[in-house]
Amino acid sequence: MLTENDQSTKKLCDRFSKGVEKLDDASSQVKELNEKLVIQREAVEEKTKACETLLSNILESQNIATESHAQSSQKAKEMETQSKEIENEKKEAEIALSKALPALEQARAALSELDKNDVTEIRSFVKPPQPVQVISECICVFKGMSDVSWKAAKGMMADTNFLQSLQAMDMNSIGSKQLSTVKEHLISSKITMEQMRIVSKAGAGFLRFVHAVLEYCEVLQDVRPKREKVAKLEKLFSQNERDLDRIKRKLARVEEDVRRYNEKLATAKEEQAALQEETKIMERRLEAADKLFNGLGLESVRWREEIETLKKKRQNLLGDCLVSAAFLTYSGPFFYNLRQRMLHDDWLPDISRRGIPISEDFKFNHLLTDEVTVANWNACGLPGDELSVQNGILTTRASRFPLFIDPQQQALKWLKTMEEKNKLRVATFNDPDFLKYLELAIKYGTPFLLEDVYDHIDPIIQNVLSKNILVEKNRSYVMLGDKKVEYDPNFRLYLNTKLSNPAYGPKVFGNATVINCTITEEALQNQLLDVIVKHEQSGLEEKKNMLIHTISDNRKILKKLESNLLLNFTLSTGNILDNEELINTMEETKHKVTDTAEKLVLAAKTSAEIEALTCAYRPAAKRGALLFFILTDMATISPMYQFALAAYTKLFETVLQRSAPDTVLKRRLTNIITKITEAGNVAVECETQKCPVSWLTNSNWRDLQRLEEILPIQFKGLTKSWYSLSNLEDEPPPYFEMVTSFQKLCLLRCFRLDRICRAVENFVAEILGNNCMSSSESSLATVYEQSHPETPIVFILSPGSDPTESLKKFAKSHLDLDPSINLKFLSMGQGQETSALKLFKLASADGSWLILQNCHLLVKWIPQLKKSIESTKKFHPNFRLWITTEPSPDFPIDFLQLSLKVVTEPLLGLKRNLRATFLEIPASKFVECQHPAFSTLAYTLSFFHAVVQERRQYGKLGWNVPYDFNLSDFHASLAVIVDQMKSTRLESEISWGSLRYLIDEVMYGGRVIDEFDRRVLRTYIHEYFGEFLFDKCQYFHFYANKRIVYGIPSDVSREGIISK
Repeated sequence: MLTENDQSTKKLCDRFSKGVEKLDDASSQVKELNEKLVIQREAVEEKTKACETLLSNILESQNIATESHAQSSQKAKEMETQSKEIENEKKEAEIALSKALPALEQARAALSELDKNDVTEIRSFVKPPQPVQVISECICVFKGMSDVSWKAAKGMMADTNFLQSLQAMDMNSIGSKQLSTVKEHLISSKITMEQMRIVSKAGAGFLRFVHAVLEYCEVLQDVRPKREKVAKLEKLFSQNERDLDRIKRKLARVEEDVRRYNEKLATAKEEQAALQEETKIMERRLEAADKLFNGLGLESVRWREEIETLKKKRQNLLGDCLVSAAFLTYSGPFFYNLRQRMLHDDWLPDISRRGIPISEDFKFNHLLTDEVTVANWNACGLPGDELSVQNGILTTRASRFPLFIDPQQQALKWLKTMEEKNKLRVATFNDPDFLKYLELAIKYGTPFLLEDVYDHIDPIIQNVLSKNILVEKNRSYVMLGDKKVEYDPNFRLYLNTKLSNPAYGPKVFGNATVINCTITEEALQNQLLDVIVKHEQSGLEEKKNMLIHTISDNRKILKKLESNLLLNFTLSTGNILDNEELINTMEETKHKVTDTAEKLVLAAKTSAEIEALTCAYRPAAKRGALLFFILTDMATISPMYQFALAAYTKLFETVLQRSAPDTVLKRRLTNIITKITEAGNVAVECETQKCPVSWLTNSNWRDLQRLEEILPIQFKGLTKSWYSLSNLEDEPPPYFEMVTSFQKLCLLRCFRLDRICRAVENFVAEILGNNCMSSSESSLATVYEQSHPETPIVFILSPGSDPTESLKKFAKSHLDLDPSINLKFLSMGQGQETSALKLFKLASADGSWLILQNCHLLVKWIPQLKKSIESTKKFHPNFRLWITTEPSPDFPIDFLQLSLKVVTEPLLGLKRNLRATFLEIPASKFVECQHPAFSTLAYTLSFFHAVVQERRQYGKLGWNVPYDFNLSDFHASLAVIVDQMKSTRLESEISWGSLRYLIDEVMYGGRVIDEFDRRVLRTYIHEYFGEFLFDKCQYFHFYANKRIVYGIPSDVSREGIISK
């Protein structure tokens, strides 16, 4: 433990130190970062201005480029339009010319048919024919000759290349004047082709040529404007091409400038971005530092303090671990007060004397657990008092397996809830397969719980309990009986016993950690207080439970957040201000911590308010806790008086429901306390010891001497006259002054046991009030109301008591059940176990009542019955299980704690016995039997039954042999009286002899075997039953002296008798 805690403390201290170191390093960087950041920001500003200048130049160049580009686009569009127009014009001219070209080609073809001889023929004319002369002159005109005459024509034709020149003549150069001259010549001469052929072959060819030229030239006159337009357009197109080329060269220069500017701008921006990035890093670091210091400024102080605390804790670990180890080893079996005494009166002073360092405010919780773990335990059902927390520490931290002394089964409930997620297996030593399940748990490392453990622990689990682990080939084994089972280190074994003081030997204490989980009165007060608040103010209880879970969850969150934060500080490398994830985590953690801390403060405030409200109900919880421990102590009177906390809590809840409501809290508390006290009186009738009758026997003397040791009173002056008083409980002892009621009660207990009952009644009436002494008219009705189908009702019998008839009568009168159909009786004995379980299964399903009688004869079978009850998933709401048993020390305690217990022994005191017996007569009997003598005889029989029962309290003075007179004798005798009443009308007609004989010899006398006892019984019968009961002259008394008169009430109706 010391090594483990030292290492964990050192590790935690290192984490805090690393966190503080990181914070200090961040603090030293802040000043340097601030200085660098000023210079960096100036450089960024200069670079920004340079970038702005470059950007301005780029924008200007881009504007020029845009304008040039627009011009270029405009020129291109214009040129495209011009090109289309030129193409169209050219196409139209060519189409027009194409029509004249065939004729021209034909003329040229005609010329090609002529040769020099044909031309010579024409030249040979001195005076040519008019057609030849005209056509020759036309050719001269086409040739553009100034002299248009035959002479000039002959000279033209003299050229050897004349025909070739006509072939190559440029038709496009012939002017309009030339054309009009030719046309005039041809029109004036009226030359035809036929005429020309007749005159000259060559002339005919020339004529066709001239006609073709004219036709071509006429077409050309129409085409010429288009050609001129095309020429102009082509000239303009050429100019536009030159302009476009100039614009493109300018655009290229501008774009080159823009490219150079962009390169410079990109370089400048890169430099600016680098500077800005460095600036951002600095700013981010400063911002991170700001967040770090704002978020962890106070944490830094706390961490430094925590480091010092941890260092001091490491110094004191030796003493802390020594006391903690002693606590885990030795304190388990002891009650809380003894544990505290060992710690504060023995261990801590001894540690101090030896000079061993130890924490000043040492507590087990600080070293062995933490708040989050305790909150988890509380959420699983572990009470929050210090004893329960210590038991939780012993359970989880002790090196040995725990064995719980758990009479109230609170540790059992906590274990089942806590280990449920780990697949806890629950069994008992009586289960046939418990070894198989235990083996599986050991092998696979799951928890295993053995409940209902008694004084004897099966030796077969000895090796497991003592952790006798064998290691072979790096594998662990444990011997379970004669079988070797592989051992998983995660395996946990729990043992739980309901015995409050089990007799285990030293070996068990050495092998297991025995933990005493007996609840303390303070813890029970708190639990009952929760029950009251839940009933009275359910919203407040729900709010409290929510707060408990909220506080638990928030503490978990705080612990986890701090742990993660320290871990991140420890694992972070490099500059902490660059660890963005860590800073964000820290900031998020800070917000969560702040929010969680605020929630915890609010929860603490709300919890204080709730605590103040709930404390108002504490007096009722205190009374309830006190009564429970009184009931628990009754086990010292009889082992049958066993009470489970769960059953008592149900009873407590029932009392809360039945107590009278009141809007005033004080009166409401009074009603609850009164009802709780009364409930304790309904469930059990206390048994008293047999009384000695001699004056100051040796036993009396020993008791008085012991009383003198306890009370500061010397009992001198007591006289036999006071001792011999019949009602000395009403008289003060002689020679005593200022004797309290309790001291007087103790004195009577020493030598007048016969008056104790009445004295206790006086004492209870004086302290608690007379209402606590009033008997309930039907205790079975109260018990039935408190019961549930799954809760057995156990009748603890004493000699002479038999609840059978009472049960039948109650079932029929109050619940309208037919005893012959709805009540199933079975007297237990050897071989009846199977029948009992079958009847239980049938009755629990159809809603009948099952009455198992004399179960003390089969106490070993009772655990099997308990399993059947627990395994039944659904009970019919009308089902009840009634069990009768005599007191037995071997009766299973857990079954007694589970059940409601009813003591059916005869009441002490003649009056109480008489009243209880008379109330056994149902009101219907008085309606059925209208005989005037019936009420008197019923009362007389009740008085007789009370007398014979009361005589048993006096030992041999009462009866030589103890007889089990019970209510069956009474009811049988009552039936005889009813039969007598039916056969008579008047008192004088009653056959007293036969009536006395049947009661004396048959009903009651059938049990009497001693002759002297028979004589006593016969005397009572003759004294109580006769005509004298109705004598008007001499009033009948059962007994009379100067102070006491026992007679028949004047009002003999049922109501009149009960009212007395």
